[in-house]
Amino acid sequence: MPGLANRLGYSPRHLTRMLTAELGAGPLALARAHRAHTARMLLTSTDMPVSEVAFSAGFASIRQCNDTIREVFEMTPGQLRHTRRAAAPDAGAQGAIDLLLPHRTPIDAAGVFAWMAARAVPGVEEATATSFARHLRMPGGPAHLEIRQDADARLHLRVRVTGLGDLAPLVSISRRLFDLDADPAAVDEALAVHPQLVPLVAAIPGIRVPGAADPHEMLIRAMVGQQITVAAARTALTALTEQLGSAPPTAGCCSRRWRRSPSTAPRCCAGRRPASVPSPAPRRRSRMAR
Repeated sequence: MPGLANRLGYSPRHLTRMLTAELGAGPLALARAHRAHTARMLLTSTDMPVSEVAFSAGFASIRQCNDTIREVFEMTPGQLRHTRRAAAPDAGAQGAIDLLLPHRTPIDAAGVFAWMAARAVPGVEEATATSFARHLRMPGGPAHLEIRQDADARLHLRVRVTGLGDLAPLVSISRRLFDLDADPAAVDEALAVHPQLVPLVAAIPGIRVPGAADPHEMLIRAMVGQQITVAAARTALTALTEQLGSAPPTAGCCSRRWRRSPSTAPRCCAGRRPASVPSPAPRRRSRMAR
């Protein structure tokens, strides 16, 4: 917790006080609850052994996982696993982990998929009217995620990871990409206060704000996309990927070209000559003049 507090610019005591006032629990309790819910999702969606579930969810030991699940859900991990629904085998799921992404309804998933499709960078991302997939480099190695909507409007996540320690962060990234932790009822209520927006809110309830894999990637996309069209920004980001991307280490689902990790993108761009970083010509000349 001291590291988190320092990164946010607060003292640990003040951070605990703020979170308790806003969310009713301190950072340690919130982290524990997050790990418990991640473990529940893995227990009810996969056949992973309880030991792997515990460490993938971020627990330090199997005993800690068992005790937390009993306290939060009043059930043992085995009892929790028995509550899951039987799923038909999927031939395309070999080596993948399939999860269900719970969220509040309504949700304008079609709007998010359309937004992603218009901005998908070839070789990194792929989007359709009901799915979105992309490659990532995580601390444990290369990873791949796919979010798709089924006929019942549920969102499913399929991930392939090099290390199971990257599973929980990938789930968080997926939820951030589709703004799944938003409260759509509260958002629609706040927007409907403005008379001009009432018909728009009624026409598209549950609108979400698409996110990015991490803040660094969002920064690069915003910088490249200034003063140009979405199509032009996509072309520029594709060129940037070709310059800074690296070949995939394996074939199969990850056979397309990889981009570098979002966390290294700013450093890669910082080491390039201004003319090699895609941006409007006047802005490039301005940077070179400095």
